[in-house]
Order: sequence, then structure tokens, then C-alpha cells
Amino acid sequence: PEFADGNEDLTKTIRLMPHHFEGEGQFLAKLKFNGEAASVAKKKSKKKKKSKTISTDELDLWHKFVADFSSQELNFAD
Repeated sequence: PEFADGNEDLTKTIRLMPHHFEGEGQFLAKLKFNGEAASVAKKKSKKKKKSKTISTDELDLWHKFVADFSSQELNFAD
């Protein structure tokens, strides 16, 4: 292509011109890795998983909150 300035490595690339597509113009190339992929070891989580349930004390607090505030009128326009 003209934009390659004779560079043979760019013969399989394309340039997306801004007047043909939305945006400011893009350059696209598909890369190929010729080596071997390194193995990736799984990382162990250091944080202790939290319980997804609530305790009896938390449930009692919720019921108290609902009882205290459910009878109050809420005025959001104030």
C-alpha cells in the first residue's frame, strides 16, 4: 500500500480512511504470535469469603428499623 513506504511487513495491513468510516481514521493489523504461550498459575484468593446470609442480630435490627419508620410519613418535598 501507498502508506507503507515500501515496507513489506505492511502488505497484509489495511488503513481505514476517515472519509469512509465514522471516526478519526484507524489502522488495523492482525498480529500473530510465533512463540509458545507461557503457562499462567491460578492465584489464590487471600481474602476470606464473606457469608451471604445475615445474622440474627442483623435481622432483629432490620425488623426494629422497619417497625420504627414504617409508621412515619415521608415528605420528600420539604
